[in-house]
Amino acid sequence: MTRFSRLHSLIGLCCLLLASGFSHAGSQFYLGLDAARHTLDTETTTTYSAIEPTSFGEARDTYGNWGMRAGYKFKSRLTDRHFWAPELAVMTFDDDDYLYGTHLRLGYELAPLEVYTSLGVSRIEKFTDNRLSYGLGLEYRLTNHASFSAEWTRYDPIEESTRSTVFIGLTEVDIQTRTERSLDTIRIGFTYYFQGSI
Repeated sequence: MTRFSRLHSLIGLCCLLLASGFSHAGSQFYLGLDAARHTLDTETTTTYSAIEPTSFGEARDTYGNWGMRAGYKFKSRLTDRHFWAPELAVMTFDDDDYLYGTHLRLGYELAPLEVYTSLGVSRIEKFTDNRLSYGLGLEYRLTNHASFSAEWTRYDPIEESTRSTVFIGLTEVDIQTRTERSLDTIRIGFTYYFQGSI
């Protein structure tokens, strides 16, 4: 089998899987717009090699921002109450930074209310590392196409360590600083379902 034939077969298989998934009754594509509030707690520990005592510092910053998301909710039948939904999301973090994420929602419908958990991976450009995230949410259906939601998300702590050397008089002092940042997000969102199959 040639490379082109293998590629053609792979594309055909992917199309078949997507078509079978999208044809499930109750499955639907959605877009959401969110208002988000991020709370960033920072704890700093500074250790000196000389006789200076260890110092500690704490700070809390809060950012109120907006975000957008897109996902696809999978149900095998209209009567199913369990669902799962992969989702892509982007939110502003502060004036010049963004938080990107991909999540998987696992939920249960108690029409018109839905309860779900989420697990995913997120990235804040300012801190560069990818972080695991998890959360809990509620969604309330207003119509067959529209809903409001509220979700809390916690991100893995962001840890950083730095080391520097300074001179105090004739004494060389080695300074080690450990910083741990904890981030929580609460968001209120509006979601539009294109198929509206509830």
